[in-house]
Amino acid sequence: MTGRMARMKLKGLWEGFVLFFIPILGILIISSGSWAGVVEGKVTSAEGNMVELNIGSEKGIRSGDSGRIYYRITVGEKEKQIFIAKFKITHISEKSSMAKIEEKTGEIKIGYLAEVAVAEVAVTGGELEVKSEPSGAKVYLDGKEVGESPVLLSGISSGRRLIRVIKEGYEPYEVLEIVGAERKVVTVNLKKVIKVIREGELVVRTEPSGASISINGRSFGRSPYEGKGLSPGIYRVRVTKEGYENWEKAEIVEAGKRVEVFAQLRAKEGDLEVRSEPAGGKVYLDGKYMGETPLYLSRIRPGQYLVLVVKDRCYPYEERVEIRGADRKTVVASLKSRLGELGVILKTTGASLYIDGKPVEVGPRNYVEKEFSPGSYKIRVTKEGYETWEGDVVVKDGERVEVSIELKMTRGDLLVRTEPSEALIYLGGKSVGTGFYEGKDFSPGSYKIRVTKEGYETWEGDVMVEAGKKAEILPKLKEIDWSQKSCGAPVWNLGDSWTYRDAAGKSWSNQVFEIKENLFIMRMEGDRDLYAYDKKTLNCNYFIDRSGRKVRYSDPLKNIFDFPLFIGKKWSYSTESGGANYVNQFKVEAVEEVRTPAGTFKAYRIYHKQTEMSRMTSGWVRYWYSPVVRWWIKREVEQSAHWAKFYGLQNAELHYYRSK
Repeated sequence: MTGRMARMKLKGLWEGFVLFFIPILGILIISSGSWAGVVEGKVTSAEGNMVELNIGSEKGIRSGDSGRIYYRITVGEKEKQIFIAKFKITHISEKSSMAKIEEKTGEIKIGYLAEVAVAEVAVTGGELEVKSEPSGAKVYLDGKEVGESPVLLSGISSGRRLIRVIKEGYEPYEVLEIVGAERKVVTVNLKKVIKVIREGELVVRTEPSGASISINGRSFGRSPYEGKGLSPGIYRVRVTKEGYENWEKAEIVEAGKRVEVFAQLRAKEGDLEVRSEPAGGKVYLDGKYMGETPLYLSRIRPGQYLVLVVKDRCYPYEERVEIRGADRKTVVASLKSRLGELGVILKTTGASLYIDGKPVEVGPRNYVEKEFSPGSYKIRVTKEGYETWEGDVVVKDGERVEVSIELKMTRGDLLVRTEPSEALIYLGGKSVGTGFYEGKDFSPGSYKIRVTKEGYETWEGDVMVEAGKKAEILPKLKEIDWSQKSCGAPVWNLGDSWTYRDAAGKSWSNQVFEIKENLFIMRMEGDRDLYAYDKKTLNCNYFIDRSGRKVRYSDPLKNIFDFPLFIGKKWSYSTESGGANYVNQFKVEAVEEVRTPAGTFKAYRIYHKQTEMSRMTSGWVRYWYSPVVRWWIKREVEQSAHWAKFYGLQNAELHYYRSK
């Protein structure tokens, strides 16, 4: 008996030990399970105690896994994590998952970081075969596509695996299976997707729009209204708008159907009474003729209207009224007697206005507007220094006439007569004649006159032209006394020419052929070469032969002038020609009047002596240079053997010249 009791006690102790030890062992086994790692993602949305993450089954996440939400800050040079919340995965898809917040210390914001610890139960490896009905479904193992069903996978690491089977038109299938050393066969019967629509839609439109909408007594704003996701049932729609009668109707909303309701609102109507003083005015409502005053109009729809009342010999009357609902509006039009209107615009500032001989005050904008009885009126506008404007204007009953008037200035004349008569006359910088100019119809004011002539000092002055008068001036030019001043080099123009004839009757011409920056190019008749003269001195620098080549000019007569010229000036130069050396000496002797076939001119007399150094023979020539002609006008040659050998150099005179 004692042994039996001992055995029973021992058995009870063993059973208690087993009951106590097995749970502890299970806890140790679970606690010692290995972790696959930490999966990181971000919060993509947050509402209430639910958040959405951008990590899903393809990362090994499973429903029930736990994790945390945090963000990072930098303190000094170290990065620190700030814990926000703990969560547990409740729903999962391939790319995302939903989690329920279990604990949080602050506000969760989109973009915060999330991490999930993925656990894995370590068991021995094996094979996995996945079949489906129907076949041809895509198979995913731990989020990675591994083929289409049926598929046999080998060399799979042992442990807990997430299997996902997907086929278009069927509901996706997910299952967690533990793969061991033996082959694991998973057979899936896919279910077709059946779309069940349990909600309906209700659309309300009104005419006019903007009406208030209420459904089953609850306000839903203004039309148009579109309600989605409504449970099937009866909905009572009520539409209201100020100035319109209320509209109500009950509609049945069925699952999967769209009900459209159109409410044509009927406006409440009002009355309008129109009276005028005097009576008998024609009444127009928004441009439509309605009758004569007094007038009573009923059943007018709400809105804004333009009331126009017109009557002969009266100004029209306008008033804008608004009819609201069952309102009654009254319009009283006071019709004023209508005269004619006369408007005068004076475009000449400071002018005086007279109507029928009576002065009329002109406003600051030079505009006058007055009412007149119908008839003809005489208008006169005057201003000193301007021509008077007069005219008749007819004013008609109820009409407006406008007159624009600009006075013309009284003008004057201008006459210019010069001495000598060949002088050029310039008016305001523009050439207007030679010796004599008469201009008419000038506006009063000051005008600048300039008179010029070669060999004479320029005359300049201002002349004042007065209204109604003739201004007359007689400029007398003073001849330049060249003996008392120097003469600068002439300014030639393209085409200037001089024609000469010598004692033997031979004629020739010199002409300005081209003008360059510092040179005048001259062509001499009968000579194929061109001669280049310096603009400042009129020395001949070189000649251009027929081939266009520049050749140094060594002729003994190359520099017969050396500007500027003045009485007593001397210059000389040496040249070599034909193997002989020549010394040329010049002197300005005097200024005198010289008569030539081309005219009589004041001219510088220049004495030129040339000496041939080898034979010591010499001869002289005199040239007369005219500042007016701008070239030499006469040549006198010593009758000696020295000049006979130089091309038969003879006396010559200017017969004609052209100067631009």
